[in-house]
Amino acid sequence: MTLVIAEEEADRVIMGADSAAGGREETYTYPELEKIVQRGPYLIGHCGNGRVGQVVNLLVEWPEPPQSGELLPFFAREVVPEIRRAITDAGATQEGRGILGDTTVLLVGLRGKLFIVGADLNVVRSSGMACIGAGRHHGYGAMHALKAAGVELARQRIELALQAAANYSNYVRPPFRILETA
Repeated sequence: MTLVIAEEEADRVIMGADSAAGGREETYTYPELEKIVQRGPYLIGHCGNGRVGQVVNLLVEWPEPPQSGELLPFFAREVVPEIRRAITDAGATQEGRGILGDTTVLLVGLRGKLFIVGADLNVVRSSGMACIGAGRHHGYGAMHALKAAGVELARQRIELALQAAANYSNYVRPPFRILETA
């Protein structure tokens, strides 16, 4: 039960998340739940398995990124193996189609670029904006409408989209947290 929204804007990534957690039977609100965190130059968001999210937030040793050049090969060569190591060492590997589990997805902002890390640790460069979690469909719709309506600042679009999703989804709840890369 989550909505994490991230967007690239002027060489930085802005990311926002709600405070809902739980399952189909019950949804809880955890204001201190860290679905998005800043780790050095990385901005990381997660949805899905809470234990995997804790490992990603607390135990992954995020490698020093290159100062220039393509980031996708760097992710494949250095970031993905580190995520895999932390998940395995913590005993948090999941059953199903991927090491992160069937529903866990990561958003990672680095050097003004946004990447999506799937359950099987495949990495895809975002088209500049992404939504993950149970509320993602509401998030995508709201982000599209807000951009079309001329809301210029990504941070404002993300905040409004989180509020809109919370109004229409039982799986998205305030308070919201918004962070951005430097």
